[in-house]
Amino acid sequence: MPFMSRPSMIIGGLTAILAIGEAMATDPFVTNWSGPYFGLSAGYARDQAQFDAGDLAASGITGSIAASGPKSNGIGFGVQTGFNWQAGLLVYGIEGDWSRFRLHSDHAVSAAYPPFGSVAGRLGADLDWTTTLRARAGLAAGDAFLYATGGLAIGRASGDLLLSGFGAPVSYSGSSLLAGWVWGGGIETMFSPHWTARAEFLRMHLGSDPFSFDSSYVPVAGSLDLTTVRAGINYKF
Repeated sequence: MPFMSRPSMIIGGLTAILAIGEAMATDPFVTNWSGPYFGLSAGYARDQAQFDAGDLAASGITGSIAASGPKSNGIGFGVQTGFNWQAGLLVYGIEGDWSRFRLHSDHAVSAAYPPFGSVAGRLGADLDWTTTLRARAGLAAGDAFLYATGGLAIGRASGDLLLSGFGAPVSYSGSSLLAGWVWGGGIETMFSPHWTARAEFLRMHLGSDPFSFDSSYVPVAGSLDLTTVRAGINYKF
């Protein structure tokens, strides 16, 4: 499947959801965005991980590791809940979500550690999940709501590090919570008094909180930049 077709498939899926919603909405109703809601979402995600590993002070070795790697992409799914207030055309509210991802990237590692000389290896990085707490605000026109969103983000990253050049391969593993921010926007449509569907774009930056492999033997500062395009459906109470 071509790389660029995945976001198109997601948008196409949302279009189908909206078409079903329009077919269901045979009776007219008054659009009201105020109140709590809960829903599900799924979509395409792409991330870029950056790592800078510090010295191996616990092993009496000084030096640094420079790690670089390609962007990774995959599918994510999650849940969201929030509350909206409406004042005329203005709609504003707060939303929290949790998303699970399957994103993995392999990074080439190169280093110079005296007295071992050149050290090479591989760093495998995974983004396991993210959660955000965001404000939303925008304008409602008919049954559509166009909004911007932004707030706090937290993600769990994990990885494994394999180094060669010490006479025998050395491996480490670990995980950490990374904190940061998120911004984006979307469009949501109400196709019945209790059901809405949306398409949303989010851009997230997590890090650079240090996280360690195996009890700080290899202290690592890491950051992740994540882009998601997703579709969702909500039930409004």
